[in-house]
Amino acid sequence: MFDFDNKHRVVMMLIVAMLILISGCKSDIKEPIIDEPIASASPEKEIAPSPPPEPATTKPQLPQMDCSTARIPITNAIYDLFTGTYGYEGPEPMSSKTHGAWLNLANGNADILFLVAPTEDELNYFAEKNVDIEMKVYGYDGLVFIGNESNPIENLTSHQIRDIYSGNRGAYQYRR
Repeated sequence: MFDFDNKHRVVMMLIVAMLILISGCKSDIKEPIIDEPIASASPEKEIAPSPPPEPATTKPQLPQMDCSTARIPITNAIYDLFTGTYGYEGPEPMSSKTHGAWLNLANGNADILFLVAPTEDELNYFAEKNVDIEMKVYGYDGLVFIGNESNPIENLTSHQIRDIYSGNRGAYQYRR
């Protein structure tokens, strides 16, 4: 088993994200169809061949990306990699925050998202809109709590931390 350091994890996550992105890309490039001239029924009248269609763009197109605020760096890195290194074209990524990005996907304003899984309400909205989604995990998050040594709080339970971050702060008011 490999022991990946942080640098290798980031590279691996970018590779996985790129594979996900590439698998979801659809190219609109079509082979040109050249019509053969049709033989004329009368020898004095010739029918000219149809002109070939306009050449399609040769650059592959990126889908419209959207992301949560925490995923702005990786989303921009993926965009820069594909546009700068591989010559893709496409709209710059949006950052509509998590809920806004899910709504953009449901409403057809985004094609691929980089963020956490949807809430029950967001899943219900997708069902109402009759929109199917496919999710792939490309990484996991974690929270690290760092405190200043002059902070008088010495210990919090995981339940108290969940309450604080969910907005239930009334029970944990600081007292001197």
